Amino acid sequence: MRKRFLSLALVFCTLSLLTLPACAVEGPTAPFAAAGSGVFTDVASDAWYAEAVRFCAEQGIMGGATDTTFSPDGSMTRAMLAAVLYRMAGSPSVTSDVDFTDVAGGAWYSGAISWASGSGILSGYGNGLFGVENPVTREQAAAVLWRYAGSPESGTTGEAFADGASISTWALTAVNWAKANGVLNGKTGNRFDPKAELTRGETAVLLYRYMSRAPEDAPLSEQVLVISVGGREFTAVLEDNAAARALAERLPLTVTMNELNGNEKYHDLPERLPTDPERPGTIRAGDLMLYG
Repeated sequence: MRKRFLSLALVFCTLSLLTLPACAVEGPTAPFAAAGSGVFTDVASDAWYAEAVRFCAEQGIMGGATDTTFSPDGSMTRAMLAAVLYRMAGSPSVTSDVDFTDVAGGAWYSGAISWASGSGILSGYGNGLFGVENPVTREQAAAVLWRYAGSPESGTTGEAFADGASISTWALTAVNWAKANGVLNGKTGNRFDPKAELTRGETAVLLYRYMSRAPEDAPLSEQVLVISVGGREFTAVLEDNAAARALAERLPLTVTMNELNGNEKYHDLPERLPTDPERPGTIRAGDLMLYG
């Protein structure tokens, strides 16, 4: 995924739209080799997934099964999928405890699963189990990535899949979205094969296509505000509303922040933004607000 970013520098705040590569792996070591050059002995240079595997490895999203092999035909487990999405999100800090009986605290995937579950991207089975080692199906992968993308509209899909009746109802919108955006296509005979297990090679292609979309094609929910303050950078996610979209259209933008009440900073924009005021409720440290 290529996220468009807004960057803001305090005292002088600069907002700009950027494309951010995935962050390198952080936290406990996974039972896979660290991402690196993307050269694996079991990935032929002309394989249909070769470019995607190389990209994901170089971006720090997916490592190999060993230092020299990727295992492209191996199954993608739920723990693996949570981990790669967590890395794509920048490996954010996780403070909540893991609430699944099959997720050991301190395991290489525990932080990623806590983040994925807490974000509503990849939940458990409802019986206290996450299904760490369970393989991910194609329709499940579409649904998880669709939720990661902010549950956008599916868009125009064209011809329906020949086996569309076998796609679970809960996954249908996500599958249509994946098809419309060229993220997860069908197989021979215009079949989606929703219950088939997703391989690691297919996962690499899925992520590569998603991250390689043009920034302007990404919905606002996939754009991030990057705030540069005295040489340090912070990030925030924008609400998808008229005011936020109008602000994004004005980027890049440099502003001077003024002190307010000793614990806030503000800037008056030269032009009005669309407003639909509402009470924000609890305001937490680090929140960014647009006042109408």
